[in-house]
Amino acid sequence: MSGPKVVRVVTREELVALGESVLARLDQALAMWRDQCSQLGQITDEDLNKAVSRRDALEALLRADQFQAFTKGATGEIGFLQSNVEARRQAAIEAKARERSRNESGRQNAKALAKALRAKSGEIETDLIAELESVATGKLSIAAIDQLLARGIQLLSRREASQLTEAQRQLASRLASGVATQTLDQWKATQVKIDPRQEALHRLITELDMLGDVSASEGLNTHLASLTQSGDPSQQAMRLDSLLIDARNAKANAVALDQAAKELQLLAAELKSAGIDAASWQTRVEQACQQKSTETLRQLVDEGRGELSDALRSKAALARRHAVLHGLAKLGYSVQEGMSTTLAQDGRLVIKKPDMPGYGIEVAGGTANERLQVRAVALSASRDTTRDLDAESRWCQDFTRLQAELRINGNELVIEKALRLPLIAGVLNSSITRPSCAVPRASVARTAS
Repeated sequence: MSGPKVVRVVTREELVALGESVLARLDQALAMWRDQCSQLGQITDEDLNKAVSRRDALEALLRADQFQAFTKGATGEIGFLQSNVEARRQAAIEAKARERSRNESGRQNAKALAKALRAKSGEIETDLIAELESVATGKLSIAAIDQLLARGIQLLSRREASQLTEAQRQLASRLASGVATQTLDQWKATQVKIDPRQEALHRLITELDMLGDVSASEGLNTHLASLTQSGDPSQQAMRLDSLLIDARNAKANAVALDQAAKELQLLAAELKSAGIDAASWQTRVEQACQQKSTETLRQLVDEGRGELSDALRSKAALARRHAVLHGLAKLGYSVQEGMSTTLAQDGRLVIKKPDMPGYGIEVAGGTANERLQVRAVALSASRDTTRDLDAESRWCQDFTRLQAELRINGNELVIEKALRLPLIAGVLNSSITRPSCAVPRASVARTAS
């Protein structure tokens, strides 16, 4: 005996729509990767060609209906592009942070050298000292600073040597025999090292700058420059700690904002692929980005995901109804125009078959249901019940044929639950108890004539 069947219909149209959404996300991720790498100055034609080739190979899988392989590969490629550009960004941050630290170290060394030269008696080169002191303005390059330091060390060495007595010079000559003259790097190594907290701040300031929070990076940089001029070491240490906390908080906010904004870019591409007019939504995104409101951006992400999910679910439900009704029509059932809408609105539909008088097939499940229930029903309670077994047997055969028919078009009809219950009339009757697995009726079934 063939009873109600709870089935899950997976249509090719549904899988294609999901695939197109993932492909749109991949294309947007690729465009973002290209733009960000270009801004970092870290992309070559070879890099881009390889990325495009991988993308095209993945699309070929989608067009060949290799949906699972495509989705897995595309998701992995999106993750790779995101991690790759992040690795490039971190490398650029490290390089710029080292440059900031070297500049700061150069300023401190220049200050120390100028002080040492001023302390020497006798004539000195005031112009060189003035140049060394000008390093504090931060306008000189690292190479220019090193040149000034080298000149200052040479001058300092000559001044120290000229103040020795003849005996001292002879002793120094014997002691220095075979020993190389002190180099600039060696001299730097003997100077005061830059505070690790300053190095951490240089990195955080650089990262904020690259995340686009220019106001925060400039403000922190100004505070740090002012702090390094402070003469009180204890006060300087306390202010460094406080500034470091501020910088870390600013970075956390900037990262959260950046991640939400990037997710919205990917989501916007998916919404467009799903045929959703997101113009008003995009306007709200732009306003939130300008206001730097992470909370608003996250809310928009949730809204966008919900809208995309609803759109894909609605399309999938429509595709499922069409697939089942089209399959039943191919098997000779009296499927008429508008039945898909009726099923969506009422949640239940009974379809006749001309060569099965007095019986029909009930399809239940509205737009919100991913599953459908199908079963044979009698169109009247007053019938020759001896024909029930034949009607159920024929429906069982038709169900197998329906599965095969759907499979021809790339669809699948999977039984998730089958109950062996007696055939009932397809009319409302208070004496009839519906099976527990049945989908609740939305209204009285509409029977095709």
